[in-house]
Amino acid sequence: MAGEEELEVLSPPATAPPGPAAGSQEAQDSALLTYTALLRAASLGDEDREARDMALGTLQAMSSSKEHKRQMWEDETGARLIFISAAKLVAFEEDEQARLLGLGSLWNLAAEVTNRQEMWRDADGTRAAVVQAAKSQMPAVRELAMGVLWNLSPKAANAGPLWQDEAARSAVLEAAKTEDQEHRQAKSFALAALQNMAEEPTNRSAMWQDEYGAQVAIVEAAKLDDPLDKDMRGRAVGALMNLSVETGNKEPMWSDEYGARAALVAAASLGPGGDDKSWTC
Repeated sequence: MAGEEELEVLSPPATAPPGPAAGSQEAQDSALLTYTALLRAASLGDEDREARDMALGTLQAMSSSKEHKRQMWEDETGARLIFISAAKLVAFEEDEQARLLGLGSLWNLAAEVTNRQEMWRDADGTRAAVVQAAKSQMPAVRELAMGVLWNLSPKAANAGPLWQDEAARSAVLEAAKTEDQEHRQAKSFALAALQNMAEEPTNRSAMWQDEYGAQVAIVEAAKLDDPLDKDMRGRAVGALMNLSVETGNKEPMWSDEYGARAALVAAASLGPGGDDKSWTC
């Protein structure tokens, strides 16, 4: 209308050009450049913690993809080294996020079956970083470390070696016995690792005979009756089931009237629908 200021109408932005076709050499080259840039940024250290942590976060997300787990572990001087170095950071509070991202990435890599034995055998790298973190009193750090140990502990992977390693064993048992509610998730993961370790025939006798360690941790957890604790209870009852396969354990376990026997009888009386994991074990 006359006398009124006309508004300038802006055109929408032009459509962005298409990227390289999936699977093409150009796409592969672009992905490699991006990955290399992320590794460089994740290696920055304390000179640029923000950029480092952002890069670590992206790499952690990549490590959750099945197609990347083996490749990233095999990248010994790249992703593997960066994740382990981050998981070992303990000196400064400002590095806590980087440490969590490193541990979370190792947890993702440990989900790949073909990585598990190699990760455990990496004594001065992965194993040292994870066991050290598993002894942390910081709940988030301890939880992630226990998650890694849980992933590394299946019978087909490292159940025997993990139990035989004094540092790892003591870290798992300490977490499994904790009553600190801040470390509740770490306790659950530790009990899951013990259940896995009890599947290994060569561990069963020693685990039951460890009266003040594995035995008490498993039995006490198997006696939990709060519905919120049913996952931990199920893990513990499952561990007792595994231990009971050992001929030499059968009589002493049944003779443990107020311990293992009481826990198993109580679990057998639950019936369906309440705590099926404990009941079916």
